[in-house]
Amino acid sequence: MITFVKSFLKRSQHNYIEVAYKLRHFTKWKKINSVELCIDDSLVSKKIFGNIVRGDYEIDENKILQETFTSDDVLLELGTGIGFNSIYCAKKNNGKVLTYEGNPNMIPLIRKNMAKNNADFALRNEIVISKNFQNKSISFNIVEDFWSSSSKSINANIIKKVEVPTTDIHAIIRDYKPTYLVMDIEGGEEDLFDNCDWLDNSTIQKIMIELHADIIGEKNCFMVMNNIVQKGFQMHFDGSPKNVVYFSK
Repeated sequence: MITFVKSFLKRSQHNYIEVAYKLRHFTKWKKINSVELCIDDSLVSKKIFGNIVRGDYEIDENKILQETFTSDDVLLELGTGIGFNSIYCAKKNNGKVLTYEGNPNMIPLIRKNMAKNNADFALRNEIVISKNFQNKSISFNIVEDFWSSSSKSINANIIKKVEVPTTDIHAIIRDYKPTYLVMDIEGGEEDLFDNCDWLDNSTIQKIMIELHADIIGEKNCFMVMNNIVQKGFQMHFDGSPKNVVYFSK
């Protein structure tokens, strides 16, 4: 009986998503935790559409932000996506947000979501680096499900490669003085935290990072976590999903 009920609910949800997808040009927006997100955009694939409509989009990261982000925090976000978490934080801290997105195609959609939510903050189409500063740009792989696009080698159907300008994280921290770092950059964490001297004497007190073992491997995920802990941060496990980790001082 339990198996039947689960199967029925799964089919019902699937049917609901199918109908909602066909009606997306009429509904246009979906609200998640006070943030309105556009669902009527060509960049929102059917898979991501379902994730948003179910209310699951970046739910783990947002739950941690609800518990740890304060109005006094200054946010530095690497990997904007469609702007969900940056908009959420901007509503809470009066726009003290600087966010970087590597995929140039996403910028108009992010700005659309910002305008809908009356949110105003700094958005840049650059890839943040901590080494190899001679590289003024990095090749970025764009895939249909935008959340899998990456500067790393990925096992996905790449529809386009673009060159994206780079920027130095040392200068960002020096000039912007963020207190909270949020990062979801599809494996790019390996390169950024391989050399994390930029955390020395920085203003950053909180870090939330999504790790991508499927791209960089478990060994490099442990390297990232260890390097952060070595800089004086405490890793928190309570309530954190296995691939999203929260650190604080």
